[in-house]
Amino acid sequence: MTWDSVAMYVFSGTGNTLRAARALEGVFVEAGASVRLAPLERGFREEDLEGADLLGVGFPVAAFTTYPPVWEALQALPPGRGKPLFAFATMAGAALGLGGAVRALVRRKGYTPYGYREFIMPSNYLRKEAAPTERDQEILAAGEAAARAFGEALRTGRQPWKGSGLAGPLQSLGRSRFVWNWMAHSSFSEFSADPDRCVRCGRCARLCPAGNIAWQEGLLPVWQDRCVVCQRCAAVCPHDAVRLPKGAVPYRAADPEIPEDGRPAGA
Repeated sequence: MTWDSVAMYVFSGTGNTLRAARALEGVFVEAGASVRLAPLERGFREEDLEGADLLGVGFPVAAFTTYPPVWEALQALPPGRGKPLFAFATMAGAALGLGGAVRALVRRKGYTPYGYREFIMPSNYLRKEAAPTERDQEILAAGEAAARAFGEALRTGRQPWKGSGLAGPLQSLGRSRFVWNWMAHSSFSEFSADPDRCVRCGRCARLCPAGNIAWQEGLLPVWQDRCVVCQRCAAVCPHDAVRLPKGAVPYRAADPEIPEDGRPAGA
């Protein structure tokens, strides 16, 4: 089956999910489709919902579920009127029913579930070594290959919604910002800026999907109490100035910024 137009909405904290999205994009473009990537947390555009032949959503797995901004964006989906929608998730461990919860939500919104896959990517939490390592690169390559295979399968038609499992109470808890804020404070302590490295550019504040970082020109950014621990702030900092909890080092598979025009950041 040929898609003339595909719109993919992606949430990426440290670049793993964007790497998978770019691999899928390549498959669709090679097949002659126009593809637009957009940041999932900013919501869905009416022109995509009306004009795209196929919608896709991509997001990371975190704490066996996904981040509140992802749930909030999906819950805000307008009526689908039968439009096909595929989804994919990236993870280092297990999802425990995430796919099933997303499928149920997509169906309630009136979309046709068109396929779901979970791709293994390197872990980005509490790392002690600079990344990506040689082993990380191998995992990334395998994850991108799996994403391309999923894209090729989607070209042939509707695919199974794999990895669904049972949507249980865990997925309901995953939608709560209160739970994520509690985890951020109790398990990961707080993020901060290294005053010797930070150039006060404000990029971390501008791209924080939780609106958690306060910044004024010329001053250090300040992390507040709405953190969801996605670590995008560290991944987008051009000077590695974000201090992570417990002596961890930042992980960055790719610059996770997705400009509104869909091009890679800096392109």
